[in-house]
Amino acid sequence: MIFIALLEIKNLKTYYNTKEGIVKATDDVSFNLEEGQILGLVGESGCGKTTTSLSIMQLLPNAGSIEGGKIIFDGEDLVEMSTKKLLKIRGNEISMVFQGAMNALNPVHKIGDQIKEVISIHEPKVEEEESWDRVVAILEKVGIPESRAKDYPHQLSGGMKQRALIAMALVCNPRIIVTDEPVTALDVIVQAQVLSALKKMQKDFNLSMIIVTHDLSVVAKICDTIAVMYAGKICEVGTVKEVFTNPKHPYTEALLGSFPSITGPKKDLIEIKGYPPNLIYPPSGCRFHPRCHKRVEACDKRIPLNTPTSDGYVACLLYEDGEK
Repeated sequence: MIFIALLEIKNLKTYYNTKEGIVKATDDVSFNLEEGQILGLVGESGCGKTTTSLSIMQLLPNAGSIEGGKIIFDGEDLVEMSTKKLLKIRGNEISMVFQGAMNALNPVHKIGDQIKEVISIHEPKVEEEESWDRVVAILEKVGIPESRAKDYPHQLSGGMKQRALIAMALVCNPRIIVTDEPVTALDVIVQAQVLSALKKMQKDFNLSMIIVTHDLSVVAKICDTIAVMYAGKICEVGTVKEVFTNPKHPYTEALLGSFPSITGPKKDLIEIKGYPPNLIYPPSGCRFHPRCHKRVEACDKRIPLNTPTSDGYVACLLYEDGEK
């Protein structure tokens, strides 16, 4: 399949100003999202995944700011774009399914009315009857019958709430959807149903999608490409098949090795020793070097460059110096 770049993130730096100091949540992050592609952004908690997704949408909290880099969507830089123009893109062209379906819906409004409000905000000229028809149609697309459109959030299961959020993100026919931990707190059966719904929507609407997750099984099930993130930096990008079968960065290798398989042969799990670093005072050189089982002498001094691979890149001195 041939992909065409729709979203390009180039050297993104997003920092938080806190009482303790400046948190470098994303520091020189670069990757592309192609047309019709599903990209999985993975890594441990606190590595900068959610900050990256909020930066794309320009929905950072007050303490956060983009200090450098570009976010190119359809040829235009969202970082430099005016608020007025950005509002036309957010929700229409790029939508987000926020983390925590249990709390993301307004408890005092019916789900159909909440979805209809999205249409009224972004497409105010749409008639009331047509708007409701679109709400019903999109709910049915994600597996929620019309009879539930007038239910309140507390009347829905966790899986149905998640589907309602997906419907809300899709109702204005965006080109990109960013989903943050779409199956967290759901049981495995409902997880499979939600992921199947996402995959079906991606095909039906020819969507490009970013899935932010710590769960490698989610990436394996529906993603085309994976970007592995550690301590505010991308350490490896490649196709899911290549990265899962031939991981290049030691962190990717360890991450995959720490994940048990229920289908393949039994294997010894790999322990990633130590803890993620404090991003106010990140380690010098490669940020993974204090925990890396393959580190060399230069790892604590040199920041690794992005070395091209057959289907992406890896940021590791072992490849940069041609040792692999």
